[in-house]
Amino acid sequence: VGKLVYDLADQLGQELSSDEIRAVFDENFANLKTPLELLEYSLSADAGTVSCHATISLNGESKQISGEGNGPINAFVHALEKEGLKDFGLTDYRSHAVRGGSGSDAAAYIQLKPNGGESALWGAGLDSSIERAGLAALVSAYNLLH
Repeated sequence: VGKLVYDLADQLGQELSSDEIRAVFDENFANLKTPLELLEYSLSADAGTVSCHATISLNGESKQISGEGNGPINAFVHALEKEGLKDFGLTDYRSHAVRGGSGSDAAAYIQLKPNGGESALWGAGLDSSIERAGLAALVSAYNLLH
């Protein structure tokens, strides 16, 4: 984010406001929806296994996918893998509340490393649900890889 913020500040010849910095973050890292978009999903859990059934859009084509894992993100990654869409390793995951209180939005960040690649990158997801924020972060990171 820093490089993009500095580049824009240099281009404009001024320091950016917090709203402008947030716009750079949102536009380039958070809740990205192309080429992959998570249209809808459902999760169910049984004895420590989470099942994810999702409708995705990939390059404008809708597709049903499903997978299982130890949590929502792992199950979604396995769903992508079953469709031959997993060309990465998930190397880090972090999340936090955007503000204090139980009604706060959640921010999640996922780092992916392309298979055979050296450098990893981060995607971000913002949502009122930490679950959806995590899935949005995974989709954002996937989109940044592609």
